[in-house]
Amino acid sequence: MTTPFHISYAWVPRDKPLDFEPSDYEDWSALFRTMRRLIALHRGIFTLQIGERELRYFFAPDLSTIFEELPAALTALAAGPQATASIDFFEQGTEQLLMLARNGPALAIELYTGHQTPGRPPERFVVAVHEFLGAWADFGQAILAALAELEPAIGADEGFRQYATDLAAVKAAVPGNAA
Repeated sequence: MTTPFHISYAWVPRDKPLDFEPSDYEDWSALFRTMRRLIALHRGIFTLQIGERELRYFFAPDLSTIFEELPAALTALAAGPQATASIDFFEQGTEQLLMLARNGPALAIELYTGHQTPGRPPERFVVAVHEFLGAWADFGQAILAALAELEPAIGADEGFRQYATDLAAVKAAVPGNAA
């Protein structure tokens, strides 16, 4: 039996934007720079709901890195019935790591925290893979829409288009999801 999985999210303009200088990120992708700009201008939160467990994360500068790495993890999980991946919230104040192992239509999640007592086992959950991948794809697509609204030219960027394509493919690859 699986535990329900859902992601909720919201963001609003900051009263005082964070410092952001595009020239500081010249060596980074346009997608990363635009995500950093979104975070500089908006405060927000997203919550992973795994059954009764809530994991809250904030729109902070390190979210840009997590966002950039997300398609690889999701694509790996969508690729096969025995796939594995991880999502590392390394600087969200929680130092949480999700170790993910797919077993057909089910996804085992092991939650590790940086503040965990040595020897203490991780929290374990089993969710439906289509709920997990669908929720992450929806969240990613919402962020892409916000990026395009903030900076319309990003829609022509190859990295942006590839990210959108990857999310749509992830969602379509798992039974129970429609692209």
